[in-house]
Amino acid sequence: MTITAREEMADWYIEEGRESVDSFFDSLIWAEGTHAGIKSLTANGWLVASASLTWSFGVERIAADLGIDEFLGTGLDWDTKQIDHVYAGDKVDFLHRMAAKYEIPADRTYAVGDSGGDVPMLKAAAHGFFLGDYDPQIPGVTHLSEASIDMIAKHILNAEN
Repeated sequence: MTITAREEMADWYIEEGRESVDSFFDSLIWAEGTHAGIKSLTANGWLVASASLTWSFGVERIAADLGIDEFLGTGLDWDTKQIDHVYAGDKVDFLHRMAAKYEIPADRTYAVGDSGGDVPMLKAAAHGFFLGDYDPQIPGVTHLSEASIDMIAKHILNAEN
């Protein structure tokens, strides 16, 4: 089902054209505290990375706007329509790759998620925050249904002091 939906979306994106699809991102409105939270974490030496099941061209654009260098998203080759799917388990692999690449001890890994697809990643991190409506009740994961990125940054920075 997911693959079929992504294929249909890819067809629509390709039909619309890359420029048209990219222009959507110009109208994004960020939630209050998003940029401040990311800046606060990076200024204090934290690596901030983004892993999403959504399209990599969108994740890349959002990451660039937020000053995030490392990201993962579902790839789309606009010429061949080839889709490089990302699934929930890929987020776990991405978390481990980033920790290894930047020599981050396992006990200092955090993850933030907002859906059931983020549960494997949240379980793989030492600490996490779940922003969804329900509490997944995962050890080491704090449920904050109404949190903003700057609130999460404060939680992380306070936990480390």
